[in-house]
Amino acid sequence: MRTRLLIVGVAAVVLVVAGIVMALVGRPHGDLPSDDCRQAERALQPWGASMPDVYQNLPPDIASPPTGDDKPPDYAAAATREAQAANDVRTAAAVVGSATLRANLDMVADAFDELSRSRLAPSSPSAPSKDFFSATTRMTAAIHDIKQACPTIGEPTPALP
Repeated sequence: MRTRLLIVGVAAVVLVVAGIVMALVGRPHGDLPSDDCRQAERALQPWGASMPDVYQNLPPDIASPPTGDDKPPDYAAAATREAQAANDVRTAAAVVGSATLRANLDMVADAFDELSRSRLAPSSPSAPSKDFFSATTRMTAAIHDIKQACPTIGEPTPALP
């Protein structure tokens, strides 16, 4: 029963993040985004590039059905890549003029950093930690706020006449 609840929890987090990524990628054309929104979008690129690895490095029995020959994920290498992505987000966020957008980008970076550390030495090899879910929730909320402030993030820039 506990395993099923855990799998449902992980699936819910994956679906929320997938929905946000799809919203960032598949939106209609609109007005040109502001400079702050363009900078915020650039700041999120390392995060977006790293998120698929987060779910690929979940314990094998969570990420996919066990096959018997699954190797344990390399948590240390994944944490290093994710920490670098979080630092890249922070660095790019520093040039965003809007204090609110910058704070939300920093929240994404901080939560992403915590998420990577939460999987570095999982207390249970078959379950993400409570910190993983806490970080994912904070990260999702910050991404939502960024998307609300900059609805054109993820949209191809319309061609100018």
